Amino acid sequence: MLQQSPVQDTLPQVLFIDNDLAPIPDAWQACCREDGFAVETASTAADAAANVAASCSTTIAVVPAEEITPELETTLVTLMGANPDLAIVLALSAPVEVPEHWRERLLVAHLSPQDPPFALLGWVRAAREVAMARKSAAVRRQCERDLVALTDQLNVERTTDEAVESILSTALCVVARTCDSYDGAPFSGALLLMNDEGELTVVASQGELAGYRQGQLPGALQADAMLAAEQRTIQGGERYVVFPLIRNDRTLGVLFLHGMPCAAGVPDALKVIISHAAVVLENVTLFDLAAIDTTTRMFTRSFILKRLYQAIKSSSRTGQDLTVLMMDLDRFKQVNDTYGHLVGDRVLRDIGMLLHNAIRDTDILGRYGGDEFIAVLPNTPINGGMEVAQRLYSSVASHKVIAGGAEIPLAISIGVGGIHQDEGDPKGYARLRSPHEYFQHAMEMVLSQADGLMYRAKHGRDPRIAAGLPLSWLSFHKQDRQANGDA
Repeated sequence: MLQQSPVQDTLPQVLFIDNDLAPIPDAWQACCREDGFAVETASTAADAAANVAASCSTTIAVVPAEEITPELETTLVTLMGANPDLAIVLALSAPVEVPEHWRERLLVAHLSPQDPPFALLGWVRAAREVAMARKSAAVRRQCERDLVALTDQLNVERTTDEAVESILSTALCVVARTCDSYDGAPFSGALLLMNDEGELTVVASQGELAGYRQGQLPGALQADAMLAAEQRTIQGGERYVVFPLIRNDRTLGVLFLHGMPCAAGVPDALKVIISHAAVVLENVTLFDLAAIDTTTRMFTRSFILKRLYQAIKSSSRTGQDLTVLMMDLDRFKQVNDTYGHLVGDRVLRDIGMLLHNAIRDTDILGRYGGDEFIAVLPNTPINGGMEVAQRLYSSVASHKVIAGGAEIPLAISIGVGGIHQDEGDPKGYARLRSPHEYFQHAMEMVLSQADGLMYRAKHGRDPRIAAGLPLSWLSFHKQDRQANGDA
């Protein structure tokens, strides 16, 4: 969840720690109020820490004291724990020696209640500058971490769907840390990509704009988004700003941020994020061409096998169960022969949508062949795979496709196979660091099992789902040793 940044008209707040040993003179508080500060008081360290933790506007604390005591040090540690960037003015009424580690962290002022109020005011103003500098440094460090995380994606194989959510989340986090919201509400945003027809479509959205996914923004907002894309310039209004995403003289899309006034200026960190976002989008677009089936929006056969191989290695390392579903669309050839390949493609697109909607984000879908599909379910036992298969079967069976005035009945056959760590695996075969041939053989066995079960389901009764006992890492290991001539 993004944290709302303080709005511009919020007064910097000074928290006075008032106690019996060193009471706060009323004149000190009045002088700070007259200078434009909001003033709060707390009588205990716990109350003060709660105030600091709860209020983003509390940036300065004034702690009066007569000497350095263990109780005072506890109060200071508690305050810094609540907000490491808090600027603390330690107002000592006596000329006592302050330990070096505190002098480095605090603003130490030797003041007595009899001193004129403006003497303290100078220290509070200095504390405000310190607090602002610390906050800026913290924001810069966090933005650098955001940038590193986004840059790491340049070397990761990701689909467009996976990348756009990460880009939007990163941009909103940077905006929340570096900008003031127009009306104090949380920022929201959308990422729109340009299609082959030159139209912008929402592919990721968060906050108030979340309802516009896979569509267009409301009229005026969509018009400004198109203007930003066509003119390759920043557009916006009183409450929003639109950034074109350009790479190699090509407009890939736009980033729409709501709650950030266009006239507010663009933070440097956001400029860098937008530049990197364009590079990430270009990379994932090229990746999609190679790894995504254009009809079903699933992974291609070669890539789903690559992901399955990786999932099997991960299952081996962690000892977690892995389930694989092999699926075949029944009577699909009859659909093509009767209604034509255009209708057949529409059926495949619908199947892709149905299967995507019925699985988790962590599951992986691929088009294995013409009308055959595969789902890889990490960290899922066979009984969990059966529940997913039932859901997929029902989703396809209840879907209606109309062509030529007729309703085309759809059905799918599903084989459920997988890998299970043996209950009695004292040697930990599931965690062995094995060579490529071992995992390749394990993948072939899992695919063969699920494929055989699918054909058994295809010739059985409805629901056409068949599951077998999961294969074991112990059996893989034994077969691998036999294949290599080991005893």
